[in-house]
Amino acid sequence: MAAVEIGKVSAWFVCLRASVTYFMSTGLIKALGVLLPILRQQFATETWIIGLTISLVPGFGGVATFIIGAEAILAGELAKYFDQHYGLANAIARSGISIGIVVMPFLTQFLNDVYGWRGALLLLGALNFHSVISGLLLKSTSHHVPDDETAFPLSLNTEKNPAHQQLSRTIAYFVDLELLLNPIVLKRIVYNLGSAYAFVGWMIYLVPNAIDIGISPYRAASLSAIGGIGNLLGNATFPLLKKKLLNEHILYMTTLVVCLSLVGHSFLSLLKSYNGLVVASFTFGFARGPATLASYQIAKENIEEDKINDVCTWMLVAYSIGSVTSGFLSGWIYDETGSYTVSFLTLGLVALLAVAPQPFVNNVQNQQKSQYSQLPE
Repeated sequence: MAAVEIGKVSAWFVCLRASVTYFMSTGLIKALGVLLPILRQQFATETWIIGLTISLVPGFGGVATFIIGAEAILAGELAKYFDQHYGLANAIARSGISIGIVVMPFLTQFLNDVYGWRGALLLLGALNFHSVISGLLLKSTSHHVPDDETAFPLSLNTEKNPAHQQLSRTIAYFVDLELLLNPIVLKRIVYNLGSAYAFVGWMIYLVPNAIDIGISPYRAASLSAIGGIGNLLGNATFPLLKKKLLNEHILYMTTLVVCLSLVGHSFLSLLKSYNGLVVASFTFGFARGPATLASYQIAKENIEEDKINDVCTWMLVAYSIGSVTSGFLSGWIYDETGSYTVSFLTLGLVALLAVAPQPFVNNVQNQQKSQYSQLPE
């Protein structure tokens, strides 16, 4: 009985820890997006340089150190701890993203007004450093890399160099490259590429776009907060949607809404309509919540439990690549056109392309399964 109670406590600790991780990582990106116009002016540089630098927070930083290591483990552990209620637990964990989007823009604008942009950056760095402390509470499983070369079919033949041989064994042990041949994993990777491109682009450039069309800084920050509230409500609806619809249907429908809302951002910016942008921001946040949860639910239900951490890692690597691409390309489009209109159109198009081929791939897979089932035994 005690073991069960300890398990419950551990499960909810992982859920809380994931929420803190998402709050810190997402909140920092949003905060830097608020400061983008100021940083561009202070450094007298182009928008794409600042956007690329900000996107490296979930991009290079994610792959190399914090976000991939922590989020992949946490996403995988959530799937293991919550077998029956994974959708609900994931929604609670990802509420940290929503809270970060709501809180950080206002906090960042306030810190900039009081301490200037340099002081704001120092305080934001100090705030995010608390993630290190909470990260130390995560105890990783002890791994031992076997010496048997037959256990690693992807290892290199480096008998003349023991150091290279050990390195190849370690890579093959910790990074399951064979997962990239799994169609389900590939679809999740493609989705995360497009999803990250749309989401991080919205995160970085929403407030700069609003300021660019004449909206005051605090009203521009409120657009982000409204999107965060929408995301929180969208997360809350996912367990209800899951009872009525298939996960893939949820993913397709909500991603289409995400696409339309980003297109709406583009045209409403031309009209300089604050109220219209309020609706578009809320819609974007609301739809993206269930879309992300559905994607992870699909992975959880179709991947073996011992592979889920590896799958989450590949999904987050794809997310990081999409983030960096969005930070650079959306800023470069603005520099070339002098407007964020085309940038937001591009965000919507990429979001749609992330899921557009998937129904076709599903039909091909179903046809193949049907053909195999009709073969004589």
